[in-house]
Amino acid sequence: MSIQGTGNAFGFRDRGDVTGALGDLVEDFYFANSQIKLTFSGLAAGNYSFTSWFHDSSYVQSVLKINVNSVDLLTDLSATNGYSPASIGTGTVNFHSDGLGNDVVSFIETSEIRLGSAVILNGFSLKSVPEPASIALLGLGLIGIAVSRKRKQS
Repeated sequence: MSIQGTGNAFGFRDRGDVTGALGDLVEDFYFANSQIKLTFSGLAAGNYSFTSWFHDSSYVQSVLKINVNSVDLLTDLSATNGYSPASIGTGTVNFHSDGLGNDVVSFIETSEIRLGSAVILNGFSLKSVPEPASIALLGLGLIGIAVSRKRKQS
């Protein structure tokens, strides 16, 4: 996995020691002025769920969209709306990887809330989602086992 930011400034910021239930989430983050790209190499072919979090209690963030492989999947997402917001911005998108090349998840600024606002990424989770056919086969197998046991008991 690699990360790339575009715009005038990008990088990691360390807020120092932050206490509280959400301390780890707001302590460190990656930011860029207009766009952040996460490139995943070597994903196995299949379906994936990608969840991301964005929050900086000391800075206003842009309205953004999330796309995967240049397809917009979530638009008009507000990360947080300013100083000491009550909630953490989050977004989840699902996508299919063909397993052949790179998969690129992009966070793209669609409008600035104020001059100099940024796209911020605190963290993410990438999970493989089982294919519906696999779940159906598992269900049929379990039904078969139950029927077989019932026949043996009779």
